[in-house]
Amino acid sequence: MGSTEIKQSNRQHMQLSGQHSVIHNWNACIVLLVGLSITGFLAYSFKSIEESSAKDKIVSVCKQIQLNIEARLNTQEQALKGGAALFDASEIVSRGEWHDYAARIELDNNFKGIQGFGFAVLIPPAQLPAHVAQIRREGFPDYKVWPNETRDIYTSIIYLEPFEGRNLRALGYDMYSEPVRRVAMEKARDENKAALTGRVTLVQETGQAIQSGILMYVPVYRNNMPIDTVE
Repeated sequence: MGSTEIKQSNRQHMQLSGQHSVIHNWNACIVLLVGLSITGFLAYSFKSIEESSAKDKIVSVCKQIQLNIEARLNTQEQALKGGAALFDASEIVSRGEWHDYAARIELDNNFKGIQGFGFAVLIPPAQLPAHVAQIRREGFPDYKVWPNETRDIYTSIIYLEPFEGRNLRALGYDMYSEPVRRVAMEKARDENKAALTGRVTLVQETGQAIQSGILMYVPVYRNNMPIDTVE
């Protein structure tokens, strides 16, 4: 009897020990799962915070770039409007006066990134020969309006500062003959405000390391004419 009771007691003790072991193992698994869950949650949270912070930084940088570009374009628009005001205040603006205006606003120092600051004149076809002859008399014997194609209307870059280096290539170029430029020129003309082109290849570019650019136009109207309507 005593021996049997001891064996039964040992068996019960072993069963209880086994149950405690199982419970302990389950508790350990639960703790492990909870720990892994918390770790995963924290890792996800930190990743989300980092991604959100990185996104905020990118948005902030992009916004600053946008503001800088807008500020620069506004400054360039004011320079163009000042040039247009010369024509509003005078019947004729000479090449020398255009040069003096560009020098006075310190084009090279105050307007970084500008390739050229110019004026283009509109030329009816019947007046084209006389126009070419006039510019040639001003000291440009090889002057011509190009591209050399028959068109209903012509325009020509006749003033451009700084008038040196690769900018010399643009003299006589008809920007209205090129579709992207024409859209912006017509918008400036019809709406009486500054207009930007899409991306274009500037005629000043040489055959090497060609870069794209944009142009901004401000209209100049004949003096003392109504400009309340497009017509």
